[in-house]
Formats: sequence, C-alpha cells, structure tokens
Amino acid sequence: LAGASVERCHQVLTHIAGTHRAFWDSERLQDKFWLLPMDTDSRMRHWMFKKSLPAFQKIATPEMQVYLDWIGTNGASLMTSFTRDAPHTLVHCDLRLDNVCFDSDRCAYLDWQLTRVGPAAYDVAYLLGGALPAETTASEERDLLRGYLRELDIPNYPFESLWRDYQRALMLTIPSLSPTEDLEIDPGRGQQMMSRWLERLTSRLQNVELSTLL
Repeated sequence: LAGASVERCHQVLTHIAGTHRAFWDSERLQDKFWLLPMDTDSRMRHWMFKKSLPAFQKIATPEMQVYLDWIGTNGASLMTSFTRDAPHTLVHCDLRLDNVCFDSDRCAYLDWQLTRVGPAAYDVAYLLGGALPAETTASEERDLLRGYLRELDIPNYPFESLWRDYQRALMLTIPSLSPTEDLEIDPGRGQQMMSRWLERLTSRLQNVELSTLL
C-alpha cells in the first residue's frame, strides 16, 4: 500500500533485468507447452476488460478516463503491436510489491503462475505503474529506465526502443487490473491497493503519447 521509493524500485529492476537478460530471445523459451506467449489470450482479456469498464470508470480519476477510453477501443491492437515489435524474454507478468522479497541489496520474486513469453518492458511498467510514488518526476522515471537498461546489457536495444515499449506496456497494464468490487485479497485492503495503484499509474501515464503507440 505504501509503495516503494525510487531506490527500492531501482533494486527490483536491477535484479529482474538479470532474468530478462538470461532468457533474451532464448531458444530455451521454445517448445514449452506451459509457457504461453503474452498475446495468446489477449483478446479474451480485452473482452473481459471492456465488460468491466463501467466499474472502472466509477472509481477512476477524471485524469484516467481518457486512457480508459483509449485502451477500451485500441487494447487488442496495442497488444498485437507490442508483442510483434519488441524482443521477447521470460516475463513475470505480476511484478508488484506483494510478490517481491527484499534482503539487503538483493531481491527474490514470488508467484510465477502468470509468467509468459513477451516483452521485458511489461514487467518494468507493471512495477513502476503500481509502486512508484505519484510525485516521482519524469526525469527520475527515465533514470530508472536507464539504470534497468544498463543492467540488462543487451546490444541493439537502445533507450528509445525501451521507452517505446515501456509506454505501450504502461497502457497494457490497465486491463490487467480489476475493478474494486472484484478484488478478494483482504477485507478493505484490495480497495485501498487499487485506489493507490490507479493514482500512481495515472501519474506515469501523463508522459504517454497516445498518438504514437500503434
């Protein structure tokens, strides 16, 4: 609920970058029936999101409405573009603070049941959209991405590509969230978490240029 400092977010991204690097365009991701591509069920999830959109609109801030409307119309096409254009790796797909354990300067990641093959930027956006304080500046956000990219250490994947993929991924985290009344985590905690998440995500979305995403 409290979120994470810029330093904590950097710690998480530093370590997940090692996983992303280890499986970057790797043949080990092929021919595993249980390891699905991220876009396999994207149309079904988009349909479920559109069904729950009225509930979303009741709890979203006015600033969030334009992004809800856009993703409601373009979500399926955006997922196609995202997974087609970006390099693939092993993606956690639920990289929120509830699934991270901290020990000094190290991290462990729990709950891999949603893991997929897809663009690494999804994990980055999912974490920062839900954990990074709303008051974090755009400059600090970009510095986090640059730090992640240094740890990733992948040739031919420049910052401009990461920034493009990250913006798309921020938008695609929206359908992954659930309307408040559908949450069954802890009594009251789910509603609080969703409220904080939407507040933080809205701040990150302010720098997304919707006209450039498709």
